Amino acid sequence: MKDIRPLPTRKTCRDCQVEQPVSAFGTSRSKDSPHGFYYRSYCIECGKIRSQLYGTAHRGSRNARLREWRQKSPKKVRQLDLRKRLWSKYKMTPLELEELTEAQKGQCLLCHQRKRLFIDHDHNTGRVRGLLCPRCNSILGHLEQHPGLLKSMAAYLSQPCHADVLLEIANQ
Repeated sequence: MKDIRPLPTRKTCRDCQVEQPVSAFGTSRSKDSPHGFYYRSYCIECGKIRSQLYGTAHRGSRNARLREWRQKSPKKVRQLDLRKRLWSKYKMTPLELEELTEAQKGQCLLCHQRKRLFIDHDHNTGRVRGLLCPRCNSILGHLEQHPGLLKSMAAYLSQPCHADVLLEIANQ
C-alpha cells in the first residue's frame, strides 16, 4: 500500500514568492502522484502573466499555426465558434440549443412555421425565451422597443376600414 501524504493547504509561488492557499494555484493531472494531480509551482495570477508574455513573444508563429488549423478544420471551427457565441451571449450550450429546438419541434414559437430559427431573449435579463423565425423575431424586437405600439395597433385594427364605412353609407 502506498503512503499517501495529506495535501498541503498553503504553498509559495515560484514567481512572486508569496505564500498563498492552494486554491490560488492551478492543478495538472499526474499519473505519478498518489492523488492523481499536483499543484503548479506558480499561482494563477503569475500564470496569467506568463501566458501574456508568451503570447506577446510568439504572436506571429501562434497566429500562423491557428490560421493553418482553422483552414484545415472548418467544421471544428464552426462548432467552437458556435459554442463560444452561445455561451458568451446566452449562457447556453449547443446541447441546450438542440434540446430547445426539439422541444419546439423545429418550429417558430409564435407562427409555428419551420424556418431558420433565431434565439429570442429578454435584453434586460438575458433570459432565453425561445426560438423564433426571422419575421416574428423582428416584429417582437420592434414591439419590445416601443411598448405602446401593440395597443395602438390593436385599436387601429378594431376600427372599421374605409370600405366598410362606404358600404354602410351605400346601404342607408
